This record gives sequence, C-alpha cells and structure tokens, in this order.
Amino acid sequence: MTFLGCGYRVVVPVPAAAGYAEEQARQVLDRFGIPWSPWPALPGRPVEVTGGASYDAGRRAFGPTVVDVTPLDPTPASGPLRAVDLPWWWSSDGPLAGLPDISALEATVAQRHLEPGTVGLWWNHRDELCTSTAGPLLLRLADGWVHPDDTAGAVPSWAWAQEAAARAARPVRVDRALLAAAAEVLAVSPRGESAEVVGRVSTSSADSARNKG
Repeated sequence: MTFLGCGYRVVVPVPAAAGYAEEQARQVLDRFGIPWSPWPALPGRPVEVTGGASYDAGRRAFGPTVVDVTPLDPTPASGPLRAVDLPWWWSSDGPLAGLPDISALEATVAQRHLEPGTVGLWWNHRDELCTSTAGPLLLRLADGWVHPDDTAGAVPSWAWAQEAAARAARPVRVDRALLAAAAEVLAVSPRGESAEVVGRVSTSSADSARNKG
C-alpha cells in the first residue's frame, strides 16, 4: 500500500482488450463516485493499467485519478499446477466483488502460502469455488465446459472471457463435488496464459482457518 484511496488494476494483453478493460475500470471508479480520467495511448504490447485516486480525509473527498501504464515482460510457459486451498475465504459479497481493485495485497499474501508449481484456490463462506491465484477458472464436465457463476465474485478478464466463449462455457455454482467431477480444470491469467490445475487437495491449514473464522 502506497496511498490511502482506491482504484483499479487491469491487464490489456492485446489492443482489442482495451475496451473490455476500460469498462471494468470505470465500474470500480463508479462505485466510489470518482470521475473518469482518460487513458493515455496504449502500446501494442501487453500492459498493466492502474488508476488510483487518493482520499483527502480533511475534505472527505477523493482527489484526481492518476493513471499509470506499465509494460509487462513475457512470462515463461508453465506446466500443470497442483492446487491448494487458500486458508481464508474469498469475498463474494463485498462492494468490489467481481471488479479489479487496485490492491495487490491479497494476491501477494496468497503467494506466501504456495510452493513453486502450485496454484491457490479461493472458496467463499458458502463453500463455493470462486477463482484461483493463476486467474479465473474453466472446468470441463461430461456435458461441457462450465465456470463459477457471477455470485462467486471472481474478477474476469478479457483473455478469460475469450476462452470461456470459445468453449461455450456456462455459469454454474461450483461446489466440491462438482470440482471433483471435472475432467479438466484450466486457470486463465489476464495475460491469456492457460494452466491446467491438477492434484486438487484441501490443506489442513485452510480447514483450520475456516473453522476458526
């Protein structure tokens, strides 16, 4: 955290994704009544766009939104990732559920619970599968592809939406029985990399944290 305020963080992997990402960013600012600040011209390479508005406690108002565009370096291809349940619930019902908040704190903390070659799965307090640290999920069942529905609160991306549409994936509530029945599970990052999720396990630390919560 470098300032007190709010904002958005989105990835634009290709120029065609700019409109999708901009609409997501606008929804975040709309939640707080913050005026939109136009983006600068984006390069043709993958970038991360962040927009943050600091909060002035004296005036009880947000300041102007500062927009930053950061080029993204290529990422190496990853093989299958072993899934581990994360030891806290995903917030499916918060005011920013399903939107790309600027904070990277939760993702940073999640990485501390993961070893190389693993991916964290987030469940909510209704024991529904929501998303993963490698991106939103797609599951292949006997009757086709599905994904967690909107009530799960996963933050979609343009790349994930393209993959979901290509597979005609339909929204469903994903519980543990449905996850176990999936023949294939894919996590799609905002950059567009797809990683197979395998070896799904529930950690004792995750169960302990839920019981204490």
